[in-house]
Order: sequence, then C-alpha cells, then structure tokens
Amino acid sequence: MPIQTAFKDRSSVRPFVVLDLGANVGYFALRVLDLIDRQGRENFNLDITMIEGSPKTFRELDKRIRSQPQFAASVRMVHGLVGQPLGSGTIQESALHVKSTTINIPAGHGVKVDFVDINSLMALLFPPY
Repeated sequence: MPIQTAFKDRSSVRPFVVLDLGANVGYFALRVLDLIDRQGRENFNLDITMIEGSPKTFRELDKRIRSQPQFAASVRMVHGLVGQPLGSGTIQESALHVKSTTINIPAGHGVKVDFVDINSLMALLFPPY
C-alpha cells in the first residue's frame, strides 16, 4: 500500500506532509489519519493541507474535519481551485459532490472561485531547511 510505504520512508526530522488536492469531503486525508492513529499517532510529526474548490463540498469537508477535534492541529483546509497560480475559475456544483466540474460550464452557470498558488502556500508553511 503506497500510504504505508510513505510512512516507512518518512523523515524523523521533518513533518510527514500530505497535500490533498481536490480534497472532496476528506476521504483520503481521513484514511491517512486513521492509519496513523492505528499505528500510534504520537510518533508522527504530521501536517495535512487539504484544498477543495467547490464551496458546497468545502463546507461538508470543514464539518467532517471539525467533527474530529483530535486531528485539528494537524489539518489545514483551504478553499480554492488548483491548476493556476493566479486568477479565478468557475466551478459548477452538483448535488452529488463527485460530479462538480470546472469543464464545459455554460455561460452564467457555476460559482466563481479563486485559484490557490500551491507553491507559495507550501513555501509559507514549510520554508526550506
């Protein structure tokens, strides 16, 4: 399992960093947290950044993560789109969150969302050693 391999290869002097792009409602990050918890979380210097573009899905993500207060200090949630360092895009939300899209949106539909500059965000969080 790739997550287990990443755990074994982690550095003892740097945080275990997870960057979850298109975090949806948190399935991947919550799975990582569950696996860490099962292994004894006190051994992990952990930092998870979750980026989600859909406003509706981001609200659900926020709700789910806040319902897990034991992980709050290790998780950062960012509302925004990825793929461009600047500007904004339009996302069309769906009742089924996995079907929200930024592709082929008819004019006048969707929600305007700013892009997140991932390089700048991660440089601020983790300056070079």
